[in-house]
Amino acid sequence: MALAPLLLPLVALVLSSTACQNPDPSQKVSAAVLAGDTTQHILPADVRALVVHARELDRADSLEAARGAYETAAGKLPQISDWLYLRAAGVTADSSARAGYYAKLRTDPARDRIRWTEAIARERSRDYAGAIREYTALGARLDALRLRVNPPADDASRAAARGELLMYIAGSNNSADVREAIDLFDKVFTTTTPADELAIARAAGKSGLPERAATGYAKAFAAGLGDVSDNLGYGSVLFRLRRYADAGTQFAKIRTPANLAAAAQYQRARAQIALGSTEAARATLRSITTAFPRDTSAASALLLLADLATDDNRDQDARQTLMALLKRFPKGKHAATARFRAGMISYIQGDRRAAAAELDFFQVPSISRALNCWWSSVLRDSRYLRARSPIFPTCAAWAP
Repeated sequence: MALAPLLLPLVALVLSSTACQNPDPSQKVSAAVLAGDTTQHILPADVRALVVHARELDRADSLEAARGAYETAAGKLPQISDWLYLRAAGVTADSSARAGYYAKLRTDPARDRIRWTEAIARERSRDYAGAIREYTALGARLDALRLRVNPPADDASRAAARGELLMYIAGSNNSADVREAIDLFDKVFTTTTPADELAIARAAGKSGLPERAATGYAKAFAAGLGDVSDNLGYGSVLFRLRRYADAGTQFAKIRTPANLAAAAQYQRARAQIALGSTEAARATLRSITTAFPRDTSAASALLLLADLATDDNRDQDARQTLMALLKRFPKGKHAATARFRAGMISYIQGDRRAAAAELDFFQVPSISRALNCWWSSVLRDSRYLRARSPIFPTCAAWAP
């Protein structure tokens, strides 16, 4: 909500104010501080009660009474008077009176909040057209849309705002704003079209609303909408919801294009593992390595196959799979992980020569220098390091 930003400066200044005016606090005050109620320590009791009462009136929409309480508190608390005057302006309907409060502001941070306060004040006083203008000028598009779709907006305005709200949902990269926008849309527009649901599903899936995404995808697909990217998106949110069988069904539908098909098959294998169908998952993963041999999903498949072999205590099979990954994707994103795991398996099996080659610092740049030097010094003698390494002084420090 647009009201929240005004709360933070007030709370921060009240709690961090240097106006600790009692140099010899009583035992009661000290106990309040230790209990966490620092406002009792910072503010005199009567002023504290006045500010709290003003907030209560504000939340109860008793705007005129709240305005008077804020103004009185500002007179008694010059250290934070700017923020209290802003609060008073935010509940004042008369624009001239608001201008009077703005004129009292002394600090730049408080003056920077004038435009936001003006938008809030117009909304609180039901000057919705003015509030929409202010929010729009501030770039607060969602706040402006919120006022345009809610009563007392007329039907024509709501219809226009509906389309803009959907565009906002589909186009925004701010996940928190998208979640708020979807919630607003669902509350205001109880009747939706399959196209609406598809747009919302796509955005919800990317913004951390898997249940809403699944609902939207289901309605869109039932109406014949959606493409292979949506099958992948639908499958992904079903997986996050632990509906693994349904997720696998969606992933299995994707045959083209090759990059999406490979990614979908990899996710299908993960769903099969989650369902306990490890043998089926292995078959799926192997099919990726043959059907899409150069796709990055093949590298992911090989890495997961190695993990499954390790889980079965088949370390040699795991190492062979990791070495196959390195041969096919020597510079891929999984190469460092594969080389390190292969080296660890060689070390555990007692093959220190192979482990030394696979854990070589120069071939595993993504692993820390200290770790690689330590392993190299464990696996080689110092003379070998001295002959090979241009950074020998650093590595030698790690030699056993």
